[in-house]
Amino acid sequence: MVTSSSTSSAQAPSNEVHVRYNDQTITFNREWLNGGGVINVEDLIGVLKPKLRKFIEKVSDKVITLHRGENEVLGSETLISGLYNTENQALHVVVDETFLINLIVKVPGKELHFHNQRISSLNDVIAFTKREESLAQFITYNTSFLGDDKQALDQQHVATARESGTLNITLSSPNTIDTGSEIHKENLEKAFNVDYVDHDGMINKFLIYLNRKHKTWNNNTNHYVPYTTIFQSSGYGKSRLIKEVAKQIPTIYLCLRDITSTGYPPRTSAGADLFERVNKDLKEGEEWRFLYILQAIIECFNEELITCGCNTQKFWDKQMDASFCEKVWTKIQGRSKNWRNILESEVNNKCDFITKNNPSDNVRFLFCIDEARALISPSKGHNISPYRLFRRALRKVKWNGFFTLLLGTLSRISNFVPPKSLDPSHRDIDDLSLELFYPYFRLTTMDALHKNNSEDEHINLAKYGRPLYMSYLQSCPNDPQAINNLMNLLKRKLLGGANHFENSRKDISSLAILSSLIGLDISPQSQLASELVASHMATCLAVSEDREQLIIVYPSEPLLSEAAFELLSTSALSQILNQFSTLLKKGIVEPDPRGEIVARIILVLVANRLRSRNNRAENNIKEFLRELYNDNSLPSFNGISQELLDGTVAFTHFNTIDYIPEKKNLKQFYMRRCAFVMKRNNPGADICIPIKLTTEEYSVILIQIKNIKDHKFDDKYPASARSMFNYGYVFKNSDLEKYNKPCVCLYWQLGFHGPGHYAQDPGQITETRRLKTDNYQTLSLFWATSGFNHFKINDDRVSKILQDILASHISPFNAEWKVNNVDEGDNWEENEIKIMHPLGYNYEGYNYESENENNE
Repeated sequence: MVTSSSTSSAQAPSNEVHVRYNDQTITFNREWLNGGGVINVEDLIGVLKPKLRKFIEKVSDKVITLHRGENEVLGSETLISGLYNTENQALHVVVDETFLINLIVKVPGKELHFHNQRISSLNDVIAFTKREESLAQFITYNTSFLGDDKQALDQQHVATARESGTLNITLSSPNTIDTGSEIHKENLEKAFNVDYVDHDGMINKFLIYLNRKHKTWNNNTNHYVPYTTIFQSSGYGKSRLIKEVAKQIPTIYLCLRDITSTGYPPRTSAGADLFERVNKDLKEGEEWRFLYILQAIIECFNEELITCGCNTQKFWDKQMDASFCEKVWTKIQGRSKNWRNILESEVNNKCDFITKNNPSDNVRFLFCIDEARALISPSKGHNISPYRLFRRALRKVKWNGFFTLLLGTLSRISNFVPPKSLDPSHRDIDDLSLELFYPYFRLTTMDALHKNNSEDEHINLAKYGRPLYMSYLQSCPNDPQAINNLMNLLKRKLLGGANHFENSRKDISSLAILSSLIGLDISPQSQLASELVASHMATCLAVSEDREQLIIVYPSEPLLSEAAFELLSTSALSQILNQFSTLLKKGIVEPDPRGEIVARIILVLVANRLRSRNNRAENNIKEFLRELYNDNSLPSFNGISQELLDGTVAFTHFNTIDYIPEKKNLKQFYMRRCAFVMKRNNPGADICIPIKLTTEEYSVILIQIKNIKDHKFDDKYPASARSMFNYGYVFKNSDLEKYNKPCVCLYWQLGFHGPGHYAQDPGQITETRRLKTDNYQTLSLFWATSGFNHFKINDDRVSKILQDILASHISPFNAEWKVNNVDEGDNWEENEIKIMHPLGYNYEGYNYESENENNE
C-alpha cells in the first residue's frame, strides 16, 4: 500500500519507508515494496516518480535523488532494508533539472565544441560522446575520458560544470595511465598474466562449487536460475580465477567495465554495447527475446571454439584480443538483429549441442559476465533493473551444461543475491519460491606470492596480502615509478576511488583508513560493511545464509596500511577522527572497549610520526618511548637491558587475534609490520607489539589498558602492572610462557580525570612476591600511567576527539541522534526522552512513589 499525507500525521511503524517532498509525505509499506520487487534506491525512485507527478511538472525529465538527514545522499544501490523509518525520519526528495552545458572535447590535434547540450549526469556525457559522429573516429574500446584536471571524468566534474556552464573533456589515447587506478594498462595486463599460484587448491574447490550449483539447478529448474556469483574486494583475483577455470571449461567472457576505465581484462566493447542496447529496449513481459540473443551468443562462440580445435585455453586467449571480440560480437549482432520482431514460438532450443553426452551433469559451457554491476545501472523505459530482466530470461534456459557466472564487488553485486526478505523472485507464478544460489567469495589468494623476497622494503611488503600488489610490481621490474603508481592506486581504493579525502565520502573513507590501521570490528548489520568491501578494500569473511549480514575485516596487508599512513595527513587527521567518533556513537562499529581503541590510535599516530620524521621503518625502543610520552612522563632507562633498549619496533597497523601467540608468531608479525590485539578477555595484556632484538631474536611491548574514570589505578594494582605482567601469565599454554627475554610492560589507565595525573614504576611499590635477581623481569621496563595527558598528541583538536571517544557510547542525548528543526515542527526536548525511560535516565519528574507516600 502507498499513502500520501501531510507532515502532521502520526508516526508510522518501522516496517514503512517514508519519503518527503516539501510538506507531503509518501509512505510505502514493506509488503507493498516486497510485492513490487523494490530492492534498492534505484527501484524506489522508479516507483516514486509517478507519485510525484501531481507535485512536480514533467517529473520524468527531472533527476531525483533521495537524502537521509542533512548530508547523506543515498546511492542507487543502497538496499531498502536499511531505509525503514518513521515519518519524522522521512527521506528527503531532491529534484535537479537537466542543465544546458557547453561541451569542449579535446582530441588529438584539435578541440570540438558542442553548445547547449542537455546534461544531467555523467552517463549523459558518456552517451553523447559515444553517439556523436564527429567523435567516432577517436573512440576505441579502451579510450579514457578525462576532466580538465587530467583525472578520470566523474560526477564531480559534471557538478562543477553546472555552475560554470562548460565541461572540458579529453579523450585519452589507449596506452595512457588509467587515472582511476594509476596503473598503466600494459603493466596491468602483464600482472594479470603472471603464473597462477594456488596453494589451497582453490581452482578445484571452485569447480566443485560450480558443478554442484549447476546440478542443483538442472535437477529442479523451476526453483532455480542457472547463474551464481563471485564477489570479493578488489585485488583478490576474481577474473584471474576464471582464466584458470577457462582452461577446463569453454568460457564466453563478457566484460561490462565502464568505458572510462583502462583496467584489465578490457571492456568487451561490442558485446557490452549490445547488452546495453538490448537492456534499454527490452520490455517487461518480453524477456524471452533476450533468450534469442543468448542463443546467438552461444552458437557463434561455439563455432569459434571449433575453429580453435576445442582448445579451451586458446579459446580464452583469443577473447583477450580486441579485434577478435569485435569480429565475433559483430557476427552475433548480425545473427540476432531481428530480435525485436520474432515471436516467442520462434525461439527454440537451438543449443542442443550442450545437452548431448553430459552424463555427469557438469558445466560444459560457461558464460562469465565481469564487472556485472553495469546490469544494475538505471534503465530508461521501465522501473526494473536490466539485471532482473536478464534473470527472467535465464529462467527460461533449460540447456543442461550451460551456466552463467557474474563477477563483481559486493555493494552492487549484492543486488544479484539480495536478502531473502527483499527478493521479489520468491513470488513465483506457480507459487514455488525461486531460490538464489549462495555466492562464492572465499578466494584464498591472500599471501599467495609470499615467497618473493627483495631488498627493497616496499616490494618485500607487497608479498603480504592480496596478489594484486606483488603481481603488478613483478610485471614492471624496471619501472622506477611502479611502487608510486601502486601506492597511489591503494590510496584511491581506500578513498572509494576519489583523488583526495576531501572529495571522498568522508565517513566511510575515515572508517576504511582507520580500520586498515587499528583493526576495528564493523557491525555485521551495517550497510557500510558491504560498501567497505565494494569500494574501500575490506575483505568479506562470511555472509549469513539469509544474506542479511556480513562479517568483514581488514587483514594484515602492510602495503595497504602504508597507503593509509600516507592519508593520515595533519589536515585530514582531525576530520578522520571526528567522522569515526560519530560512527561510534551511531553503533556502526562494534562496541569494543573504548580505551583499547584510543590506545591503538595513539600508538599508530606515534608510529606514523616516527616514520615521517626518520624516514625509516624501524626505530629503537628509546626513540619509540620518547615519541610516545611527554618529557615529564618518560620512564627512566637506568638498569634496563641494553639489548632491549637497542631493539626495534616497526609496526604500522594492528590485527586482532583469537589465539595465544607463540615465538614464531612474533617474527611473523614483525615482518608484516603488524602489532596485535590479544584475544578477548586474555589475562594480563590487551596489546602486544613485537620487538626485534639486536641478537635477531624477538621480544614484546605488552600494554594493558584501563578506562576507569574515578580511580587512579585498578583494584589489583600494582600487581596488575608488575607481577601479573609477565610471559607466564599473558602467554599461558604457549611456548612463550617460559620465555626469558626482557620486555617492555606499559600500564595505561586512560580514563582517570581526578586531581593530578600519575606516572610511576610499579616496581617501586611493595609487591606480593620478590623476583629472582637473574629473572628477565629485573632487566625489563615497567611503567604505569594514570590519566590521558602523559602522551604526545601534538594537536589539541586530536587530543579532544580522542578523549571524547574514551567516554563515548550510544545515547539518544548525543548530537548524532538529535533532530531539531523548529520550522518543520521537530522540537527536540531532553525531558521527553527521560519521561519515556524514567528510571533509566533518572527523570526528576518521576515522583509517583513520593506522591503515594504523601497521600497516605
